[in-house]
Amino acid sequence: MPTGRAPDPRSVYDADVARSHQAHAEGRTQDAIDILLGRWDEMVAYGDTGSLGALAYWAADVGDEALAVRAARQAAELGLSDRDHAVLANVLIRFGRLDEAQQVLAQMDPNTEAGRAIRGSLAVHRAQIHAERGDWAAAEAVLDPQRDGLDDGAKELLGWVKYRLDRLDEAAQLFAAVYGKTRSESSAQGLVFSLHRLQRHDALLQWVQRDNDSGPLSRLVAPPIRLALAAGSPRLTVAPDGQLSLANDTAAVPPPAEGGWQMRIETVSRHKRGVAGEGRLTQHIPATTLSWQGFRDRLSLRIEAQSADDGSRSTQGIGWYGWWQRDLGGGWSTRLGLGRASVDGVAGLGSARPLLGEIGIRYDEQRWGVGLSLARQPVQESLLALSGKPASGDDPAWGQVVQTGLTISGRHRLQDWAISLSATAASITGTGVASNRKFELYARALKPVAGVPSLQMGPELLLSSFQRNLNAYRPGHGGYFSPRAFAQVGWLAIYDPSWQGLQWHIEGGIGYNWNQQASAADNPLTGTRPDAIAASRGQGWVYRLLVDASRPIGHQWKLGAWVELQKAANYRDGRVGLYASGALD
Repeated sequence: MPTGRAPDPRSVYDADVARSHQAHAEGRTQDAIDILLGRWDEMVAYGDTGSLGALAYWAADVGDEALAVRAARQAAELGLSDRDHAVLANVLIRFGRLDEAQQVLAQMDPNTEAGRAIRGSLAVHRAQIHAERGDWAAAEAVLDPQRDGLDDGAKELLGWVKYRLDRLDEAAQLFAAVYGKTRSESSAQGLVFSLHRLQRHDALLQWVQRDNDSGPLSRLVAPPIRLALAAGSPRLTVAPDGQLSLANDTAAVPPPAEGGWQMRIETVSRHKRGVAGEGRLTQHIPATTLSWQGFRDRLSLRIEAQSADDGSRSTQGIGWYGWWQRDLGGGWSTRLGLGRASVDGVAGLGSARPLLGEIGIRYDEQRWGVGLSLARQPVQESLLALSGKPASGDDPAWGQVVQTGLTISGRHRLQDWAISLSATAASITGTGVASNRKFELYARALKPVAGVPSLQMGPELLLSSFQRNLNAYRPGHGGYFSPRAFAQVGWLAIYDPSWQGLQWHIEGGIGYNWNQQASAADNPLTGTRPDAIAASRGQGWVYRLLVDASRPIGHQWKLGAWVELQKAANYRDGRVGLYASGALD
């Protein structure tokens, strides 16, 4: 006859609770939930609010909102303590039910540790909602009263809110406090952004020296930039990821990470197709660019070979272009350029490969800048404009068009908006081609998109006008698009994420344009048949997409590829490129 007693129900219950925690520790969260669900009645009968709270958090982890809230409410009803109410408030906050969490907080003592934690968590989540909407003032109003009780992540959020509101001193203090404890990438970026805009580069240099080359701040402020700061050269620019570099860097090759020499090797292919029989152009351009970066000087030389074809004729050649940029101090810089076009003109067109060049001066401050430049460059609208057309019958050779113009450019930072604009007035000439005049205005305004790092969007506008319509493929014309009036409005997006080990640069735009082309003579040089080409109007949508992806190779080099597509009502233009760039030790 058995003499043992039946197991104690509480002991069996405690064993099951222990098994549930063991399952959770082993990553079997759903098994842990199932064990406790099987003991729901006992949890309630024993008043085991700890197990009910664990069940609530585990259910929240697997996304089971109904079970998580049910278990948390049961714990709060049984326990009636601030700790048990905090479980319910945290679960409600996890699922975005902030108003309900606020009602739970009203039943708690706001001065206890649990009450202060819930109050701070609610403030952070409400601030994040305001920030995602771009309402930085509302986010500040929610977070500021809770500043003393915020954790490091919440203080960093407040730092970005202050930065957006141009409260830069407060932003810098918050980022510094967080970085001093966490040395996180995002707080380092905030410290660079805020101190740079305050022009407190001495304080930034002190932080970098304190970092001792072991934190993310040291990566954002490379050794040559530190030397420039120490030498009193504050004219810097900051990239979207917080990387500092010397300002006014407009070259195709970025400055070397450690100064000195830089090389870029690339090849580009382009295919453009426009009006049937006249608008085709295929180009292949391998090129090498060698650059040198100093504290005040930047030198660059690009050598390229080019072949071009329009389906019936082809041409090729080798060209070069070099420029020198000098930082004059006090925000001023100047730039000089000289080179030759890379495609020879056809026989009988006189000087082959026309001289190109530029001279410019610029002034930059933190929030605005303005520049003036005079430049001469080839028009590459078609093979006729690029290299010319040989004589045919009684018609002499003509073509090879060059534009010489004066450009005024400017930029301005208006709160979150980065506004850029440029205006160009130019004279356009060619061999055996009537002269022309052009005016062009371009403007855009970009603003960061809340909640999507590295994404900025905004409107853009292009207006242009030519004195003459010279777009035909006839003697005296240049074969380039030259409307009397042209207007295009659109929307532009620029995105610079890091993903799958690649650094991406993506630009996309959509717009709508209108154009009016004047009537033109059969030969504008002689005036024969003055209205042989009738006036016309056109309009339509235009689309553009550029995708560039690069991957680091070794310590100082990267390999990349890009593709660009444009489509308008009267043409399609596609380009693709491969490149490798890096420092030369």
